[in-house]
Amino acid sequence: MGIEATIFVPKTMDEATREKLRSEGATVNVVNGSYDDSIAATMKESESSGAMLVMDTSWEGYSQIPRWVVDGYATMHTEVDRQLKETCGKRPTLCIASVGVGSWAQSVVSHYTGHGSDTKVVTVESEAAPCLMESLHNGEIVPVETGSTIMDGMNCGTVSTNCWPSLKSGVYASVIVNDHEAHHNVLYLQDHGVNAGPCGAAPLAALRKLHERGVLQEDPDAVVVLFSTEGHRDYILPTWED
Repeated sequence: MGIEATIFVPKTMDEATREKLRSEGATVNVVNGSYDDSIAATMKESESSGAMLVMDTSWEGYSQIPRWVVDGYATMHTEVDRQLKETCGKRPTLCIASVGVGSWAQSVVSHYTGHGSDTKVVTVESEAAPCLMESLHNGEIVPVETGSTIMDGMNCGTVSTNCWPSLKSGVYASVIVNDHEAHHNVLYLQDHGVNAGPCGAAPLAALRKLHERGVLQEDPDAVVVLFSTEGHRDYILPTWED
């Protein structure tokens, strides 16, 4: 498009992903901190340089562009609706969406709940960044200190203010998964021809956990939609005790 872009990323973003951004012509500045720290650095740069600030998260005084981002996600929901109509003729019984700051999950809640819909929306987060679960438990947005995780795209510490009202009222259940669970489901999906990354496999990990804990009722006619938000990428394998 010929537009100069500078992108601030947290130190946890792997070098391969940074290179993909650079290959599109963007300047990548690595912030020695978390995702929330990179947001602060981006805000500071925008204020000092006058550059347009484009984010998918919002806060008081900054909401319009993140709202447009959420609006843009509707295209994918339209595609899902079309495919479901062609394959089974039903609406989803359950949708599982990953959460970083919550913009993607907000779009899922807005599209599939309300207006008499019986569809339930479950969110999934990394145990290293459970900002939505903590906020739901407290009834208000609660920032959390994030840790290390292979689910880099979900490693966010604060729920977007735009998203909070919809998520607070529309999420049926919030699930936390660890790196072991995400990696296990990456391998499972690969065995079945789906090349997803850890964030993309997290919804399947959440579905397994819900089933194991008896949260979901057995229903042979249920239609479950898992949104995979990340394709294959290299990452450092998690370690755990046997």
